[in-house]
Amino acid sequence: GGFAIAPYVQQAAFVQPAANAPALQLPDTNIVDYELTSQQETALLQQGKTIVKLEYKLNCQNCFETKGFLEQLANNQQFKGQIVVEEVLSPSSELPKVNILGFAIAGNQIGIAQKSFTSANVTQDNIVGALCDVMLQPPPQCALRNA
Repeated sequence: GGFAIAPYVQQAAFVQPAANAPALQLPDTNIVDYELTSQQETALLQQGKTIVKLEYKLNCQNCFETKGFLEQLANNQQFKGQIVVEEVLSPSSELPKVNILGFAIAGNQIGIAQKSFTSANVTQDNIVGALCDVMLQPPPQCALRNA
């Protein structure tokens, strides 16, 4: 997975919504079955949440294993409150596809980090490893992985 740092987090925090803009609807659950808008993603990132987007299709066995695993993670005490899982049906052939949007901390700068896995690279180890790398406050089990 590539590693991209985008410096837009700092500016995003200071953008005031227009007075007449509708209030941003954020999901009230940590698992959603629709695609988040870029505004929703930005708002969730500003709250320190890591976004895990799963693209899947109905006739893909590995997709359902991955979906079940991500839902377990989203409700796992160590990750709960820090990750939002976004499940989207996709016509793509390289499925499942997992895209993780989180944080890269370099010195005192926080940027956005993204990691993506497709097909055979979508493994529980890869997903947990990527989450440990990009979560703002990785759970203790992340430290144990590298021991």
